Amino acid sequence: MDVVHPNILFRLMKIFCCVIVFACLSSAYGQKADTAIYLKTVEVYGMPLDRYAAGSKIEKIQAEGTTLTQSLGGLSPLYFKSYGNSQLSTIAFRGTSSSHTAVLWNGININAPTLGQSDFSTLPSFLFEDISVQYGTASSLYGSGALGGSILLNQTTPRFEKGMKVQLQQNAGSFGRYFTGGKINYSNGKWELRSKLFYHKLENNFSYYAPSIARSQTQQNASVKNYGIDQQAHLKISEKQRLSLEGMYTYNLRYIQPAVTNNDSQQTLEDKNARFNAGYQQDVNGGTLYTAIGYVWNNQLYNVSSRTRSSQINILCNVDKQIGSASSIRYGGNAAFIFANADNYPENLRQSRYDLFASVRHRFTSYWNVNINLRQSVYAKKYAPFAPSVGSDLTLVTTSDHKLLLRLQGSRGYRVPTLNDLYWNPGGNPNLKPEDSYQAEEGLNWTYQKGKHRLETDLTHYNTWVDQWIIWLPNDNGVWSPSNLQKVNVQGAEISSRYTLSIQKTIVKVGVNYSYVRSINKKGLNEFDHASINKQLPYVPVHAGNAVVKLLTHNWTAEVRAGYTGLRYITTDDDVNQAVKAYILTDAFITKQFDTKQMSFALRAEANNIFNLYYENLKNIAMPGRNFLITLTINFNTKSIL
Repeated sequence: MDVVHPNILFRLMKIFCCVIVFACLSSAYGQKADTAIYLKTVEVYGMPLDRYAAGSKIEKIQAEGTTLTQSLGGLSPLYFKSYGNSQLSTIAFRGTSSSHTAVLWNGININAPTLGQSDFSTLPSFLFEDISVQYGTASSLYGSGALGGSILLNQTTPRFEKGMKVQLQQNAGSFGRYFTGGKINYSNGKWELRSKLFYHKLENNFSYYAPSIARSQTQQNASVKNYGIDQQAHLKISEKQRLSLEGMYTYNLRYIQPAVTNNDSQQTLEDKNARFNAGYQQDVNGGTLYTAIGYVWNNQLYNVSSRTRSSQINILCNVDKQIGSASSIRYGGNAAFIFANADNYPENLRQSRYDLFASVRHRFTSYWNVNINLRQSVYAKKYAPFAPSVGSDLTLVTTSDHKLLLRLQGSRGYRVPTLNDLYWNPGGNPNLKPEDSYQAEEGLNWTYQKGKHRLETDLTHYNTWVDQWIIWLPNDNGVWSPSNLQKVNVQGAEISSRYTLSIQKTIVKVGVNYSYVRSINKKGLNEFDHASINKQLPYVPVHAGNAVVKLLTHNWTAEVRAGYTGLRYITTDDDVNQAVKAYILTDAFITKQFDTKQMSFALRAEANNIFNLYYENLKNIAMPGRNFLITLTINFNTKSIL
């Protein structure tokens, strides 16, 4: 069934087509112009990360571990609700829920349209080249779901340097953990080919003592197996034109880790995911034209009997143009066609979504940048809330040693109801409204650098107001059904500081992060509910933080990390007796690098949870005690083999 009203579809498609036609005319004009200003090539293919994100806090993340849960786990404003070791893992970003974080792969939102969220344990960090985190509401840039933050997964810009690079990686660790992976990059100057594949398995047979059952036991029925492949082909058509193709497939099979009170459960969850993207980028007169078409396919099988399939086709076109020496504009649109099949859905369920967006950036002076972003989305016969944002970066102080930057941002965000929210039978509610939010954020970034010393400190304060929050509750017939009932206010602060001391061939790095968040329910779930009002939302820690000390010298690296996760309530009335206790985890790493002319290899040893602490991320779900991992990484580099 087509759930998009024809009049709305026709009106948006007219505008969308006009945008594409204008972009193509801009491209043609650019080829004939006598003089032109060309933008600097962006490092992330197809979409500049921070060009129109003035006022926002953005961090680039180094891929570590097997999954994105491990790579992102060190960021204190992010809390992962993990259902066990390497099990299903959802995110709570700045006090919001797991469906309030947008996850984009090459500009495509890959959150499952059925649930509106991603399982980060099925996203292998080994296959991604560029991982970035944008904090706060960004629906004006990324669309539905970007209320708490956004995770941006991209591939780096092809350089077309002749030669071949090969990387091999082998891991072996506690509890039957093995990982094998390989990457090959090849270029002849016109084509650049990249291949990645991996295989990982984990027995998860760790022992623990659980206070709730007052005995020791060995974890059973929690094994994990996954593998994946990513293939890219980049073609340099000319100095101003590039074509990129990418296909990624991942498979994940796991026994769902049972609670400590039921160690004999043998439930399974199988996930198959395929993603394809074709992108074309061309430098035009004073800017860049980017068009792409993507396809995302998800197939989940629960307990060998309940299967849910979904897929989406996504079409994107945008133009990024320079206007004079101080301004730029970006405009475009995208269309998503979603298909789903499950026993509890109507037959041949389809939904179409259309977005138009525009961004303007202006540099008033060398120390003051301002941008305005606008987005309008249409889904299922309805308009989503109009999503504008305004951001500013203002350099207050700049000297040879110091730089002080003030960030300001105000934005509106939204999340459209998921397919489950609208169509699940029984209980789906087709009359749901989109969730609507407003955010105000301010931050200071201070950088000091003199001689051997560098110190960077960032302070951020934010307020988010979310209305029409969707929550599932039993109705008068006892059937669970969603409604726009909750109203939530989130207030928080973040501080991070990084110090670096460089002495000849020795570098010392020290970093600390702290996050404070109050995510408060402001409305009862019904007329009789007063206990949940002004209470912290479940599984949102008020306090979280981490610290790291790293020493690099003569090809040796030693590192110690400690992370704190505060108490988490699990009931809406904040019953402290049922809350999940706070914990501190400490990990240690040591790496030795060996280099030759055409190859290098690194041997890394790590000890996790070195104090063998029993802790729970989710109530009554055990996590592993002290464990070890050895990693061997070999890199071959031949710059000119042709």
